[in-house]
Amino acid sequence: MKFFSKTFFPGKTRRGALAILLTFLIISVLLVIVLGLSFIFVNELRLSSMVGRTAAAFYAAESGIEHALYQISKGITSGTVSDNLTYSNAEYSASWDATSAQSLGRFGSTRRKVEMHFGSFPPVCGDLKCEDPEETCLTCPGDCGECAPSCGDLSCNGTETCTSCPGDCDSCPLPDEYTKLLIQSHEPADSTIFVDSSQYAHSISKLPGVHHETNEAKFIPSSIFFDGRFGRLIVNDSDDWNFGSGNFTIDAWVNFARVANGNFVTQYTDGSNYFQFLYYSGQLYLEARVSGVNVFSVTPSWTPRRDNWYHIACVRDGSNVKVFVNGIMLEEQTGVSGSVGDFTRPLFIGSDGWGDDFRGYIEELRVSKGVARWTSDFPPPIAPYCSGVCGDGTCDGKETYSSCPSDCPASPPELP
Repeated sequence: MKFFSKTFFPGKTRRGALAILLTFLIISVLLVIVLGLSFIFVNELRLSSMVGRTAAAFYAAESGIEHALYQISKGITSGTVSDNLTYSNAEYSASWDATSAQSLGRFGSTRRKVEMHFGSFPPVCGDLKCEDPEETCLTCPGDCGECAPSCGDLSCNGTETCTSCPGDCDSCPLPDEYTKLLIQSHEPADSTIFVDSSQYAHSISKLPGVHHETNEAKFIPSSIFFDGRFGRLIVNDSDDWNFGSGNFTIDAWVNFARVANGNFVTQYTDGSNYFQFLYYSGQLYLEARVSGVNVFSVTPSWTPRRDNWYHIACVRDGSNVKVFVNGIMLEEQTGVSGSVGDFTRPLFIGSDGWGDDFRGYIEELRVSKGVARWTSDFPPPIAPYCSGVCGDGTCDGKETYSSCPSDCPASPPELP
């Protein structure tokens, strides 16, 4: 037996071992290849999934940038915004200012960011920012405010007129058809010439004690002085101040030389039939009385001071009657339905003829029929009303240098 174990089939044993070794090597190589391919395949799957999440996050970030740019296009020059993209479950958060915009997109745990950098935004009229020099009071007054008067800026504003700046003010509007009486003061001192500048040209007479003065004027060159004793302007009765139940407006600039009772405008038949607008014992009175019955009576308290200019106005607007001082409504009477009587007496300016004589100055007295020029608070006029009358200080209407050299300069000034 010992002999047999040493000598029986020795070559076959070696060949079997070699076959086993080769088989192991082949299996090992195949295993390495399979593992390598598996690793590559898994990585590709992971990268493919990452690309999808990255694309979703990037598109979300891009959507945020587009949202920011849309807000900028509307004039919103800074802010933040966030939103969800419901179709992909992605979301973004974006912010922007005057120089850049950023947006961070998120999809799951994947984040991507997009940034844009640019110069300052171009001026946007309406963003409430006056961005000089692109925006000015001329190109965008809503942002930069109204322009200060400047002759040569091609804008007729402030106190500029056709006379003071014809390059800016080509023409002035003449009194409209509602202006039934317009008494202005464009005369030299002590002149007693009084003209109705409305298109109806009513004749105006006077009593002693009223004249033009240049030492006190709301608007250059003069104002009308009433001495408080005999001073009165008289305009004959006319249907132009038969107001009936319609709208009307009476306004003027007044300056008290003495704070005492005084009538501004009145048409007085007797104690039962009259229309009057006056100051009396610390109150303004606007009254109309027919056959002893008040049509309206508006009597606000008012304490004027001497040597101060005030713009006063009374207005009927339908069934509402109002009194204003310097554009502020002092009192209103509502529910007025009656008709102001057709009084046949003359219209008095500065006196009622019964002792309430105004002592002071009046300018730009205007009677308007058929229109309520103001129904709420308003800025008072800042310039005299244009009239088209030679000598009124404005080159308006059909006036030219040839027809009215005192109002119209020979040629407009050169613009800068």
